[in-house]
Amino acid sequence: MRISHSLLETYKQCPYKYKLLVIDKLQEPKNQDAVFGSFIHLILHWFYNNHPKFMSLEELLAYYEQKWDDLRYIDFFTKKETKLDDRYFQDGKLILTNFYNTNKPNGFCDYAVLDLEKRFEVVLQDKKNELHILSGIIDRIDKIDDKGYELIDYKTNKSLPSLAEVTRNPQLNLYALGIKQMWPYIDISQVKFSLYFLKFNEKITINKKEEDLKKVKDSLLKDIEKIQKTKEFNPKPSPLCNWCGFKDRCPVFKEKYQNNDINNIKNQEEIAKLIDQYFDLEDQKRGLERQIKGLKSEIDAYCQANNISRVYGKQGYFTRESLDEETYDWIKVRELLRPLKKWNKLLTVQKEKLDEVLKEIPEDIRIEIERTKTTKKTTKIIQATHYKDLSPFQNGDVKDNKEGLKLEAEDSLLEA
Repeated sequence: MRISHSLLETYKQCPYKYKLLVIDKLQEPKNQDAVFGSFIHLILHWFYNNHPKFMSLEELLAYYEQKWDDLRYIDFFTKKETKLDDRYFQDGKLILTNFYNTNKPNGFCDYAVLDLEKRFEVVLQDKKNELHILSGIIDRIDKIDDKGYELIDYKTNKSLPSLAEVTRNPQLNLYALGIKQMWPYIDISQVKFSLYFLKFNEKITINKKEEDLKKVKDSLLKDIEKIQKTKEFNPKPSPLCNWCGFKDRCPVFKEKYQNNDINNIKNQEEIAKLIDQYFDLEDQKRGLERQIKGLKSEIDAYCQANNISRVYGKQGYFTRESLDEETYDWIKVRELLRPLKKWNKLLTVQKEKLDEVLKEIPEDIRIEIERTKTTKKTTKIIQATHYKDLSPFQNGDVKDNKEGLKLEAEDSLLEA
């Protein structure tokens, strides 16, 4: 199997999008963010390819403005090529200005750029001896001292991740395998792996160890195996859908992008009315549930104040019952069970799990634990019964006297 890092991540984010790209071989229209990100990569590639030590900021921005006029993206709705919003142009100028000032000419002497847009392949062999080839592109490789190297990938993300998130970044894991395959004798601990977040002008750098590579390989092979076993590539809705170029093809969003009838049964306007009607009913339902909860609370308070266990109305009755709740002195239980190595089996303190443990321990300890048990009485309304819902038989053999219940209810109301 041949696959790239980006396609692996696509599968994790949405199997259906992976299917469209890999199996159906469709080309995804890029949105403004994607086009902008690729364009900034292109400008920085040109910058480092053209003697950055001698280039001024004005020259860099002039090239950026010159190329900007040719930039286009495909509008999702019109399907036409459209110029990017002006805010992207301003963002780009700010990104390049900050980048240049941070990495200004006197700083370029601290390292040497070995390669740009370096393509690599990683060959992995699974348990069935099947070979898999993973490919990727490293934006920049620098030589930073006699032994050290730095692999840099540019990001135009709108948010800055934590160090922990960068440490887990699968792209950098693949880079580690890639550089090890390109240069087998390199010491991974001497390599820095960096993500440069251009909008924040922040570079986050991590290190890796040789022993990390085995875990990375195993993880990648598991991902590949999962893809190979997939039979149905279903869509996986998430916030990332906002940047997807296949919305008009996706079952989740397709209806939003078409004007035809759905299965010749309901057109979009009719479906929209049904959806609105549903949510109106949901709102009414929540309001009724709040009213019902309030009524039950008032009935419960009346029963408690008058020490009554059942109250009657013309349409039904409420039954209030006392329940005994058993609990234990869990600190003492822990002291008794720890020497027997049974405490950890509870994991969380749950009576059901304790019941299982009690069957496995000596009788004297079991008796001691039972002595810690206390019973607490709790009271609540447990059931509301409507007369029309009563069955002909109570508990299967005693006939309900509905008329008697109604008379009793009327007497109760008269007394009240």
